[in-house]
Amino acid sequence: MTHETEKGSPQFLGLIVATTTKNNHDTATPFNNTGEALKGMMLLLQPDAVCHIRAGTTNAVTVTTANGVKLIADEKYVITMTRDEGWLAAVGTANVKVFQLK
Repeated sequence: MTHETEKGSPQFLGLIVATTTKNNHDTATPFNNTGEALKGMMLLLQPDAVCHIRAGTTNAVTVTTANGVKLIADEKYVITMTRDEGWLAAVGTANVKVFQLK
């Protein structure tokens, strides 16, 4: 497998460091935080611990155990952001690696 993004390898976008609800805008090192950047993207997620995620239309998106999708530690998940959702939030004591798939 090649490591070149133009060959289809995942491109690392950033890390959502979650305890309380955090997203790509307010995580420790923000990434793709214009509100437009994640729209329509296919993403690969890999959390290091159990957490819940939710996409949203603003950077005020809140995720809880009741409204989020539960992810299990060290698994890989592929999601597609809609054309309206530019923010990805996570909650739980976890670090969620976020990659773009092309």
